[in-house]
Amino acid sequence: MSARTTFDAVVPVRDELYKELLERVCPFAHYAGLVIRSEQVRLTTGGAAVLDQLEPFLVRREDVKSWPGTLLIGTRVSRRDLFALTPESIDVLKSAASELSAWVNPDLPEDLHLLREDGTTVLGSVAQHEDAWLELDDWESRDFDATASDALHKAFVARP
Repeated sequence: MSARTTFDAVVPVRDELYKELLERVCPFAHYAGLVIRSEQVRLTTGGAAVLDQLEPFLVRREDVKSWPGTLLIGTRVSRRDLFALTPESIDVLKSAASELSAWVNPDLPEDLHLLREDGTTVLGSVAQHEDAWLELDDWESRDFDATASDALHKAFVARP
């Protein structure tokens, strides 16, 4: 395994930048994760429709105490759905939201994150805090550098 570098989003990732981000980093990931914070959360009709569109790609539904950027304390758990990343599921993710920070309950499932096959993070987000980051291996970073627009490069800054 090569070294990983974390890149923090320094501007809101929205509109065409959001779509480009997914296009550039989805090839590094195998799964998209989305969270329903608690059993009391009832998604809006639009949020439920997104899950319905993603249902054919569902790999696993699980109760979790943590996901990238979040650790629940006490006995609380949230439901996380993991979906296989395919061109069709990526299209759903791109059309369901206009920005990364839109992934908040109850309008949408929460905290879109992309994971490698081994479960490590490629893209993490805490949508309520408008926080997002990439964790890229050396070769992923080189590929990102070679294919991302100037705007996307400027949106993510390497941690020291």
